[in-house]
Amino acid sequence: MPWWDLPMHVPQRPSSAHLQHQPQDCISSHFQTPNSTMNELNVLTSNGRFENIKFICGFIADAAEKNGLDESARFQIELACDEACTNVIEHAYGGEDLGDIEASWRVENGYFVVTIRDNGSPFDPKPAMPSQDTANGSSGPLQELKVGGLGLHFMHKLMDEVDFTFDRQKGNILVMKKRIPTEKAT
Repeated sequence: MPWWDLPMHVPQRPSSAHLQHQPQDCISSHFQTPNSTMNELNVLTSNGRFENIKFICGFIADAAEKNGLDESARFQIELACDEACTNVIEHAYGGEDLGDIEASWRVENGYFVVTIRDNGSPFDPKPAMPSQDTANGSSGPLQELKVGGLGLHFMHKLMDEVDFTFDRQKGNILVMKKRIPTEKAT
């Protein structure tokens, strides 16, 4: 369901410390049960403000914990989510309060899948990505990376899979996956 069709209220989620005090400009959310089964989509849409990133990351990290990811994996997911949301505000929108960030998660084929979507300026990540030589420090300083390149590099290092697409109707879509330990995967 697209973000514009979601209800315009914030339902209460039991035992969610991160989301009990959402910002006023968190415009919509749609939650499934805490331990979502395969392909159930859980969505939080928030105004693109730096202060809201902690709520978006908390929404994702809370779900990762409930779906069996350990503290290290949750920390990596949270860092990647923070970097992605920061990039949306700084690069896709060019500043705060210029658009919404839609964050969603689902469990699919043994992966915890995080999707960050925005309607900002289109972005092609390929030119910004560091070469393997630069990324591992064997050729050229990291300071020579293009804008956004280091953050993309971090996301690729933190997550098991990262895919970025642009769609004229849906906007920029970043999908990041983290494998759920076998005994916890649904």
